[in-house]
Amino acid sequence: MRVFIGIPLPSHVKETIQSIKPMIEPNIRKGRWTRLDNLHITLVFIGEVSTDDIESISILMDQTLHQQSRFPISMADIGMFNKGQHSIVWLGINQGREHLRHLSSVLKHELKSHHYSFDEKPLVPHLTLVRQATLANDLNIPKFESEIGWDVEEIHLYLSHQVDGVLTYQPLHTIHLK
Repeated sequence: MRVFIGIPLPSHVKETIQSIKPMIEPNIRKGRWTRLDNLHITLVFIGEVSTDDIESISILMDQTLHQQSRFPISMADIGMFNKGQHSIVWLGINQGREHLRHLSSVLKHELKSHHYSFDEKPLVPHLTLVRQATLANDLNIPKFESEIGWDVEEIHLYLSHQVDGVLTYQPLHTIHLK
């Protein structure tokens, strides 16, 4: 089972992101857009684990995050990471960036102390919009008039798998923040 820990987006944020897609599309010749249902902010990519590990990781999340309070987050900047011949187009985190890095660090520390493997690269908080993108030219996106924001209320352990040939992220365990 391929899993990761991440933050879901509320429906009003997904709708806002859908409404800005026409501003981005003219800049991209081709690429794989993230499905609205899959939009999330990754805290820790764990990768392949056994079915038995799901319960252990869920308990670890409960113990690590049981005192975690809700916190505000906002996004506004669009940018890209170069990845070989392609790019990843993302929406950057403004408010809440350090909080996300802290959560990622705490979760990674606990996973490591329980001998779980995970992607150890430092977290660069972002929301992936397009993978394997080929840009028409430099990313030329008008600035947003306002930030997209909400209070983070949940953190999920997600299963990443194919359902009828469609990449799907399914919550396996949820932490409700205080």
